Amino acid sequence: MKVFIRADGSEVIGTGHIMRTLVLAEKLKEKGNDVIFLCRKLPGAPFARIQRCGFKIETIANVWPFGMELVQIRSLIAKYKPKWIVVDHYEAKENYYLALKEFGVKVMAVDDINQTKFPVDILFNQNINAKNLKYKCSVRTKKIFGPKYALVKDVYAQLRSKAQVRTNFNRVLVFMGGADPDNQTLKVLHGIVRSGRMLKVDVVLGSAFKYSKSIEAEIKKHGTAWKIHRDVPDLAALMLKSDVAIGAGGSVSWEMCTLKLPMILMSIADNQLGIAKGLAKAKAAVNFGKFNKVKESDLAKVIKSLTARKVQRLSQNAARICDGLGAGRTVRYF
Repeated sequence: MKVFIRADGSEVIGTGHIMRTLVLAEKLKEKGNDVIFLCRKLPGAPFARIQRCGFKIETIANVWPFGMELVQIRSLIAKYKPKWIVVDHYEAKENYYLALKEFGVKVMAVDDINQTKFPVDILFNQNINAKNLKYKCSVRTKKIFGPKYALVKDVYAQLRSKAQVRTNFNRVLVFMGGADPDNQTLKVLHGIVRSGRMLKVDVVLGSAFKYSKSIEAEIKKHGTAWKIHRDVPDLAALMLKSDVAIGAGGSVSWEMCTLKLPMILMSIADNQLGIAKGLAKAKAAVNFGKFNKVKESDLAKVIKSLTARKVQRLSQNAARICDGLGAGRTVRYF
């Protein structure tokens, strides 16, 4: 069976849509399916990552309005004859999905924010707040909701048994997404310094990150205790040895939950706000809300206040949310 995946990544929108659909693609490939990505070639688009994973890319013209690309997609459907197209894109609206259905393919929509109607075969939202969103879709639409179905790479589930409930706070992982367009990573590092805690720090920079020099300059001040990791294949090994993670509240949160990692969250995009809020409600994370309201001193205060007991409770609660087996459950619906 052939499957199209329509998703984009860039310096502006980040790489999260590509990264999570890559997990789905790998699981579909494992089941014997042929997956092709349909992507615009935007600045910072992670084409190399997709190709390293062994998937073909058909480049979609960057036309506007967004629906104009349907002419090209119709041609690609005629060429490859896929059974399914997975769309992970906020610009796709009701008429876009209706057109795809008219082209004779089954449609899966991957969503976080509920900004349109979804006349699709499968509606997928892996987030903890998914059931609270009042989606409008067909009565025949299959809804796949919640972290039980989160698209997490197999390596996280494989390492889950090795992950211990955290009881200390000596090492912190900092990852603000694949792009971090406003360089919130530097704000986090300054917050760690201001906290006064002598922590080991692992900083992960994504493929679309533009501010490497500022991070390198800060890292040099702290010797071997602080390290930079660039465009890593996954974060599993780093998460496993960390006591706390500071992040943005995107899809990587489900990887952190799988490995029982407590979180401090500061959202850099609106689609992350519901995730962060839900994780805080489940007492698996400390949530600051939107990044532009957070000061270095706010971060420092929370970092300083995290006792071993608080870390332990966050870790225990994170572990209950996601087991890392969601991708396998999801592909059964195809």
